[in-house]
This record gives sequence, structure tokens and C-alpha cells, in this order.
Amino acid sequence: MTRHAERINLYDINSTRAGAIQRAEIASVAPAQEITGAWSVSFPPRWGAPEKITLDKLTSLSESTNAGVKYFSGTATYTTTFDWKPATEIGSPKSEFWLELGEVQALAQIRLNGHDLGPVWLSPFRVNVTEVLRAGANALEIRVANLWRNRMIGAAALPAPERFTWSSSAEFSPDTPLPKSGLIGPVVIRSMETVNLR
Repeated sequence: MTRHAERINLYDINSTRAGAIQRAEIASVAPAQEITGAWSVSFPPRWGAPEKITLDKLTSLSESTNAGVKYFSGTATYTTTFDWKPATEIGSPKSEFWLELGEVQALAQIRLNGHDLGPVWLSPFRVNVTEVLRAGANALEIRVANLWRNRMIGAAALPAPERFTWSSSAEFSPDTPLPKSGLIGPVVIRSMETVNLR
């Protein structure tokens, strides 16, 4: 995992009915930790994609040189394991940890260490992982569903008997630009600290 430094110096908070301003100085914020390394991506059978591929880093599926991956539409399952160690600045009872997926096309469902954390479909695509994230090894699974547009574009270049989909519309052609697809990232863990204003 890699870390991205972040710093917040000062907040002015209008927190009273009378309009009084309270000020809280935050010397530093624990850096975000990016989940790096290889990802295994598996695909459902009989839809043209291979059973499984390995990505050294996250990128749009539509950039693949494998036609079955490039034009894949449906739900792909991304899995990886990562080691996590809390930064020295955090770990108090007031700490929270959030998993943020970065760019997702188009929606995702997250499981961490066997716990289903539900779907995410809007930016910033994040879930609270405070109760399930653990120091040391963690197993992450992200199921990502994309749009049918990619498969329809791929089908436009195939003879009719070889197509996986059919449409009465002639909207797509083989040279129609492909939208981004899948989990693009970066996937990071962010910490949140509660500060009491007095």
C-alpha cells in the first residue's frame, strides 16, 4: 500500500445561532493509504470474456487488448489482498476508516474480510470499514457492473450468429467510442477523526 499525505490547517465554523465563530486547528490528517498491487478479475461464463485475468494495476476494461474483456458487459468480480497498518496518528476511539473506490463504471458491491458492505453507485463510491478492517492481511472483493453499451459496440463488428446480444436499433457501429468500464480506482483507505469544539 502507498500513502498520500494530506494536511488540514484551520477551520472556521459558524456553529451558533448568534453567528459566533468557533475555530479548530488540526495539525495533520493521517494520510490516505492506496491499495496497490495485482488484482484478479473474474467474469461470468458464456459471455465472451475469459474466466479470469490478472491486472497489475487498475485500468478500464475497455482498454484491454483481449476482445472478450474489452467489450465485456455484465458484472466482473475484482479480488485482492492487502496488508494494512494504522498510521501512528490514529487508532483512538474517535477514529473511523473509509474505503473509497475512486472511479467506478458504473456501480459496485463491496465485501471486506467476508463482510458484505453493500452497493455504491455514486461518487465518491465509499463505505465505512471501521468495524471490519483489521491490522495485517485483509481480503477485498468488489463486484462491478457496467453498461451494455460496450457489448453492443463489440457485437456490431461480429457476424450475426457470433453476437451475444441483439437490438432492433442501429445505434452502435464498430467504431463507436467505448466508454470506460469496471473498477478504475485508485482504491484508498481514508481515516476520519472527530474533533470536539469547545
